[in-house]
Amino acid sequence: MTDNLFLILWNVFDLTALHYFMRKMYGPVAKWYSVYWVAMALLPFGTSLFEQSGNGFYSIIFISVCSLCLLPFFKTDRLRQILYSACLMTVTLTLNLLTTELLYLSSSHLALTPWSANLCMHVSLWLLILLVVRLVGPFPGAQIPKPLWVAFMAIPIAGICVIFMNIVLLTVVQDNNPEMYTLASMQVTLSCFVFLFLNILTFYIYAQVSKLKETIENNTLLGRQISDQARYYEEVHRMQNTIRSLHHDMKNHLSLLSHLLSEKKLSEAEKLLSSLDASAHNVSPVIVTGNEPIDAMLDIKLAELRASGIRTHLNISIPQGLRMSFAQAATIFGNLLDNVHEACLLLPENRREMSLNMIYINNILYFTLSNSCASGREADKGLETRKSDKLMHGIGLKNVDRYVRELGGTMEHVYRTSCFTVKIVLYHMGSKIKQGNDTSVWEQDKPSAKGE
Repeated sequence: MTDNLFLILWNVFDLTALHYFMRKMYGPVAKWYSVYWVAMALLPFGTSLFEQSGNGFYSIIFISVCSLCLLPFFKTDRLRQILYSACLMTVTLTLNLLTTELLYLSSSHLALTPWSANLCMHVSLWLLILLVVRLVGPFPGAQIPKPLWVAFMAIPIAGICVIFMNIVLLTVVQDNNPEMYTLASMQVTLSCFVFLFLNILTFYIYAQVSKLKETIENNTLLGRQISDQARYYEEVHRMQNTIRSLHHDMKNHLSLLSHLLSEKKLSEAEKLLSSLDASAHNVSPVIVTGNEPIDAMLDIKLAELRASGIRTHLNISIPQGLRMSFAQAATIFGNLLDNVHEACLLLPENRREMSLNMIYINNILYFTLSNSCASGREADKGLETRKSDKLMHGIGLKNVDRYVRELGGTMEHVYRTSCFTVKIVLYHMGSKIKQGNDTSVWEQDKPSAKGE
C-alpha cells in the first residue's frame, strides 16, 4: 500500500513535468481539452498498476508511455511528436538503468537507500526536461523531410536496443562471471551517459534543422514577394505608358474620325474605329481594389493563368486598406493560384477554368476559389506536388493554412466531380478606410489569351 502511494506521488510530479514538456514542445492542447485534463487527473492512479522495477525503484518509464497516449490532444507535426516521444522514452530507460548501476557501484562507498536513489532519478529527469526545453526553445513550425526524420529516429531506436543489450549483458555476466560484474557495470554506466547525451543532442539538432528549413522557406517566399512586386510595378508602368500613348493620339484620331464622317467615308471610319478598339483591348485591365498586396498578386497570377488559356471569372467586392501584408497575400493568393495553374495544365484547353469570389461583410472576408481539375486516379493523388523539387514544393496549402490561422481565419478544401474548391474565412480584417463608397467592386468574365 505504501509503495503504491509513493508511486502515485512520483506519477503526479512526473505528469506535471510531462505537461510542461509537451506544452513547450507542441504548443497548447488543441482539442478535447476537458478530456485531456481528466486523463491527467486519472493517470497517476491508473499507473499505480505499474510494477516496481526489479531493483526496487519506482519506474519513471511510465512518463514516456503517457507521452504517447497524450499525443492526440496536440495538433502539431506528428513526425516531430513521435521523434520527441521516442527520445523521451530512451532518456527514461537510460536513467533507470543508469541509476541502478550507479547505486551498485557506489554501494561500497555510500549507503544510498532506494528512496534516495528514486529521488535522484526523478529530479534528474525533471532537470533534463528543463534542459531540453531551454535548448529547443519555442516549437518550430517547419516540417523536415522524411528521410532526414528517419535518420534522427535511428538515434533513439539504437539507444533502446543498446539499453536492452546492456541489460542482457549484465544478466549474463552476473550469472556466469560475477567477478567481472563491476567492470561490466562501469561499461554500461559509460554507455548510458553517452546515449543520454546523444538523445539530448537529438532534440537540439532536430529543432535547429527545423528552424533552418523554416528560414529557407521564409527567404524563398521573401524573394518571390520582391520579384512579384517588381513585376507588378512593371506592369503598372507599362499600363500607364500605354494609356498615356493612347491619350496622346486620341485627339488626332478623333479629328480624323470627324473628318471621315463629314466626308461620308463610312467604311474608312469603321476601319479606324476597329483599329482603336483593338488598341484598347491590348491594355490588360489591372485589378484595383485599394489593397496593394492583393492587387499585385492577383494581377500577376491571373496574367499567368490567362497566358495558359485558363478562363477566369472574378467577383471581388472588398474595401480598401484590408489588414493583409505582402507576405500573407503572396502566400495565400500565390500558392492557391499556382495550384490552380498546375491543376488546369493537366486538362485540355476547353476545360481550363477557374472562378474567384471575394466578399467583405462586417469585418469578415469571404474567399472562395474553384477550379476544374482531373478526375479519377489523378484526383486520388490528392494535393501532392508534381514538381521535381519536392523538398521545397508540395507545402503550398500547409503554408496557406498557417497564414490563414495567423490572420485568425479558417480554411477548408473540397473535391467534387472534377472541381476543386478552397473556402477561406478571415475574421477581424478591419479595413483602415471606412466602408461605403470606398468599397471596390470587380466583376469580370475574362476570356483566355486565345479568346476562348
